[in-house]
Amino acid sequence: MRLILENAFTWDGIYGLLDESGKKRFAIEANITDGGRRIDIISMDGKIVGSVRQKRFPLRREYNLYARDLKMGEIERQVSLSSQKYTISFKGWLVSGNVLDWDFRIVSTQDDIAMSSLEGGRLALDIFDERNAIFGAILLMGIAGLAYDLQDTKTEEEPKQIKDEKDDPDYMPENANNLTSFKEAAETTQEIIKGAVKIGKKTVEASKKTYEAGEKAVELGKKFVDTVNEKVEDFLEDSPPPSKHEDGDDADA
Repeated sequence: MRLILENAFTWDGIYGLLDESGKKRFAIEANITDGGRRIDIISMDGKIVGSVRQKRFPLRREYNLYARDLKMGEIERQVSLSSQKYTISFKGWLVSGNVLDWDFRIVSTQDDIAMSSLEGGRLALDIFDERNAIFGAILLMGIAGLAYDLQDTKTEEEPKQIKDEKDDPDYMPENANNLTSFKEAAETTQEIIKGAVKIGKKTVEASKKTYEAGEKAVELGKKFVDTVNEKVEDFLEDSPPPSKHEDGDDADA
C-alpha cells in the first residue's frame, strides 16, 4: 500500500495520510508548543496510534518515535546545529539512502519494509506489507520532520549572493535611480574623506619639519651668540688698560 501526505509537511497543522486510492487512512495533527514539537498519527476511529515528539531544548537533537505511549525508537542528529548527519533506530529497521532528497529504502534483517516515493510532488511511502501500515506511518512522519529540518539547515548555510541589485528582494524599480545616486554620492564622499586624510598627513609632516628647522635655527643662533661673547671677552683681555691723565696736564701737549 502507499501512504501519501495530503499536503506539504509542516510542524504546525492538521492534514491527512491518504492511500493510493485517495482514501484517508490516518489524520495528522502537528503542534508546536512551549514544551516542544509533536506530531500525532490518529486512526479513523479517533485513537492516537503513534506520535513523533521532540523537546524544545533537548540535550540531544532527537525525534522520539512512539506507538501509542510506547517509545519504539528515535531519530538523532549530531549536536552541531549545522550537522547534516543523523541516525535512525526504529524496530530494528534500517533506513538507507538520502532522506533530504526523499530517496531511501527501509529494510529489516529478513525483508524489505518500504521505500520512499512521490505522488504528484507529495511525500509518500510504499509499504510492502499492509500490516506495517501504522509503524510505516509513524516512521514516515518522523523522516518527513527530519527532512524538513535538514532542508532548513541547508538553506541557512547557503550564503546569500546578489549579483545585481535587481536580484535583491528589497529592490523596487521606482527606487532604482535614488539607489544609484546614493551610491555615487557615498563613493564621492569616501574619496573626499580619503583626500582630506592625505592632506592632513602631509600638513602634519610639514609642520613637524618646520618645527625641527626652527629648533636648528635657535641652536645655531645660540652658538653664534656664544661665539661672539667669547671673542669680545678675548679682545678685552688682550687690550691694554686705558691711561689716566693727571689733573692740569694738557692732553694735547
